[in-house]
Amino acid sequence: MKRNLPDPEGLAARGASAVLRGLSVGSATACAARLASAASRCQRGSRGILRQAPGMQPDFWLDRWRMAQIGFHQAAVDRHLKVYWPRLKLPVNSPVFVPLCGKSLDLMWLRSLGHAVKGAELSPIALESFLMEHGILASRRVLNYFDVYEADGFTLFRGDYFKLTPALLGSVSAVYDRAALIAWTPAMREAYVEHLTSLTNPGTQMLLIVVEYPPEQMHGPPFPLTREDIQSLYARHYSIEELGRHEVLELEPRLEARGLTELREVCYRMTRL
Repeated sequence: MKRNLPDPEGLAARGASAVLRGLSVGSATACAARLASAASRCQRGSRGILRQAPGMQPDFWLDRWRMAQIGFHQAAVDRHLKVYWPRLKLPVNSPVFVPLCGKSLDLMWLRSLGHAVKGAELSPIALESFLMEHGILASRRVLNYFDVYEADGFTLFRGDYFKLTPALLGSVSAVYDRAALIAWTPAMREAYVEHLTSLTNPGTQMLLIVVEYPPEQMHGPPFPLTREDIQSLYARHYSIEELGRHEVLELEPRLEARGLTELREVCYRMTRL
């Protein structure tokens, strides 16, 4: 039986402790044990990812999650997601893929619309935190390259994004990329996009959100991408429609403190050709 999902922003306001009180001691203990085990495996597996993806540093992201240095995590559903997602005009039960999903509240918002949400994430802490903070009891399958967490409407892959295959991911109607492309170094962008293309079929839509800022002012992540960058990366396999660009520096004091004098978020609707 499907249960009604709580409002994601309400959950954020109540905090993780309130959610954890709703879990049994056994569930919370088992979840913590899985977290410790998964973190150990993730450490052992990071060298393989480094060999496959030179220029990307998995340990950087794993350390950020371990030390709770996750200023990139938004405490509310993304403002642009709410505005622009309806433009994709997807059927209610469409499966949606969110690469490098972290523990984003956007996952809960997408699920609240009726979508089957599929996410991929390197950090076990991110996925375990997402499940615990929202009181989601998930089963876990251990595969060669992934731990797969499955719950009502969620399939979350913990492992190396580049090991994900179309057969494992399954069919998706749309991709939501708010934090994935901008997390990759410029040297890794093309490989990321090519692999994403291989995971999707013609007609698949995508809401892509990137940032623009003078690159000499700050070393990412997040890394900036111009309209020319987007054309270079996607034009062979996607139609590209710019939905809007927004000045957001005053909303990002963390990035302003790193030296930025201008910052834009730019939203694109992409359709796989």
